Amino acid sequence: MLGSASSDFLTEKVLLQGNDYGGMSSIRLMNCRPDAGIEFLLSLPSEVVFISNDYQEQHRLKFDGNRFITIEPIYMGNTSACMFMAKKLFEGVYLYNSDGKEIWKITRQDRNETAIDGVKFGDVEGDKRPEFAIYHRYKEGIHLVDQAGKTLWKYPVIAIGHLEMVDVSGDGKAEIIFSKSNNAGGVTEFVILDATGAPAYQILIPTTSYEFSIVGWPTKDGRPNLLLTEENKIRIVDLKGETVFQLSAPGCRPFGKVESVTVNLRKDDPSYLAVKKRLHPDLSVLFVYNPDGKLMYQKSEVVRGVLAPALTAGPPNEAGIEKLIVGASREFKAQILEYSLTR
Repeated sequence: MLGSASSDFLTEKVLLQGNDYGGMSSIRLMNCRPDAGIEFLLSLPSEVVFISNDYQEQHRLKFDGNRFITIEPIYMGNTSACMFMAKKLFEGVYLYNSDGKEIWKITRQDRNETAIDGVKFGDVEGDKRPEFAIYHRYKEGIHLVDQAGKTLWKYPVIAIGHLEMVDVSGDGKAEIIFSKSNNAGGVTEFVILDATGAPAYQILIPTTSYEFSIVGWPTKDGRPNLLLTEENKIRIVDLKGETVFQLSAPGCRPFGKVESVTVNLRKDDPSYLAVKKRLHPDLSVLFVYNPDGKLMYQKSEVVRGVLAPALTAGPPNEAGIEKLIVGASREFKAQILEYSLTR
C-alpha cells in the first residue's frame, strides 16, 4: 500500500523536516569544513546544509541565489575543503569553491549545443584532481573537462542512457562507464572509456534498462558491479556482463533514476543493500535487501517537488553498526529519514 512499509523489519524516524521548498539531490557524509569533522551534507536547490552527526544544523552554503537540479560536493583529499559541482536543468554546469564562489561555468549557450543532460566527476588521471564528464543525451556525447574548465577530449555518442565514473580496474584512476539508450532490440550496450577517451571495452546485456547505479555488493572486496532496475526485479551484473544476483522488486520498472548504497545494519553481518528508485515523476520506492539478497523492506512514497533518490549510510557506532539515511519529501519540502533494525 502506498505510504506503508511492507514489514516491520526497519523502524523509520524523521530526523529533519526542512522549512524550505524544493527537493534534495544528494546526502553525503564528508569532511568539508576545517575543524568540523565528518558531517552530513544535504544538497537543496540553492544551497548545501551541513548537519552534525547528532542531526543539528551547523552551517549553510548558498550559491549566488541560483537554483539547481543537482549539487554534488567534491572531496579535495586531506584539505578539509570541498568544491561543489552544480547543474541547472538542461542548461549548464557550474563549479564552485568551498566558499560558494563560482570557479567556472559551461552552458549550452556558450557552446551553441543541445541541452546538457548531466555531469559526473572522478580522478581520471590519478593525480588527485577531479575531471568532469559533461554529457548530452543526443549527438554531442561526452566532453571531459579538467578542474580549470578546459576541455580535454570529446567522445561522440548518438544516444546516452546514463553515465557514471568509477575505478573499474583498481588502479586508483576513474573510468567513464555509460549506457546507450537505443536498445529497442532488448539489448543495452555499456561502454567503458579510458583516460584518453578511447573505448577500453564494451558489454552487451540483455535488458531494456539503461538506468543504472554502481555498487560494491555483494562482493566483499568492493569491486564495482552494475545495478539494473527491470520489471519487478533488480539485477546485479558484473563488468563482464554476468548476472551476480537477481532480486525481487515488486512494482519496479526499467525507467527512472536509481541510487544504491550498502549499509551495515547488524553487527558482524555482511552489508545490506538499499535501493531508492524513482518510478514516476510523482512516485519513488525504497527497497532493502539482506546479505543473501532477500527483500526485507519496501516502502513507496508520493514525491511532491523535485527530489532525487538520495540515500547514504550513517556513521558507524562503536559496534560498527550503521543506520540508513534517506531523503524524502513532505508537502514539497525535503526531509531526512533514518532507518534502523527494529530487532
